[in-house]
Amino acid sequence: MRRMRTAAAFTFTLLITSHAAAEEPAWKRNIRRDQLYKEGQALVKEGQWEAAVEKFQAVIELRSEPRVLLWTAFAEEKLGHLLKAQALYATALEGAKATNAKSEEEAATQALDAVDKKIPRIVIQLPPRVELSVVLVDGTRIEVLKEGYPVDPGKHDVKAAAEGREPFETEVTANVGENHVVTVTLPIKAPSPVAPVVVKKKPPTPPPPVEFPTKAVALTAVGSAMAIGGAVLVGFGMTRSPVDGAMEGIGVGIGITGLMACIGGIVLVATSGSTPASPKASHSRPSIQLAASPTTNGGWIGMTGQF
Repeated sequence: MRRMRTAAAFTFTLLITSHAAAEEPAWKRNIRRDQLYKEGQALVKEGQWEAAVEKFQAVIELRSEPRVLLWTAFAEEKLGHLLKAQALYATALEGAKATNAKSEEEAATQALDAVDKKIPRIVIQLPPRVELSVVLVDGTRIEVLKEGYPVDPGKHDVKAAAEGREPFETEVTANVGENHVVTVTLPIKAPSPVAPVVVKKKPPTPPPPVEFPTKAVALTAVGSAMAIGGAVLVGFGMTRSPVDGAMEGIGVGIGITGLMACIGGIVLVATSGSTPASPKASHSRPSIQLAASPTTNGGWIGMTGQF
């Protein structure tokens, strides 16, 4: 059956005729055909296989017959085109049987048996429990058969794929008369990695600048100086004879006022140390105002504050 299928693929060569040749006289066409045939035979003897194939193809276009097909198949076989040679031998065998050409029939049978043994095959071994979607040899999708896939000698590309599996690809070198076993591996595809979600953290807000409590420090210094000055005046007043009560009173007033100013300055320093500098908030800060008017005949001294 395989030979019959192969032969059917090339039966069209028996029907090929040139339009120009149909208009050419038969006697002239035969002379040209015989000349091409002899040139092809001479090229075969010289080992010029490709040129010989061209000559024989020109003969077949004029009129095909088993002996020409045999010569063409022989040249193709020498070129390593075993599959083409096999098909041509099969077509020659069918033509020889149809025309009762015994010698050509015998030659075609022997040549066909010989070339069948030379054709290498690629045997595909599939992994168990894997439903394949496609197997390709040299880009052609094939049916996986136990006897293997026939190829010409040389290098061939084999690919296989299945849903949910990593693709398979390899290159094999087929030698004359050998079966090359290809064990297909289709590992399960690894799940796609999930990109981690990166949460961008906001940088911490820097603390607001703290205004240096210049006025509070100054008030504390002034109050301290006044307290010391008041104490000095009280001392002078007490050491005088008779005791200078006015000076003593003034010293006490100044000392008390200075002490109160010193305490107020300390309070301002303590409360302003953690308060950020802000023009809008300046009105709410603690403040102390000092007023003193000492006189020998009496007077007043006072301190007002806002907290």
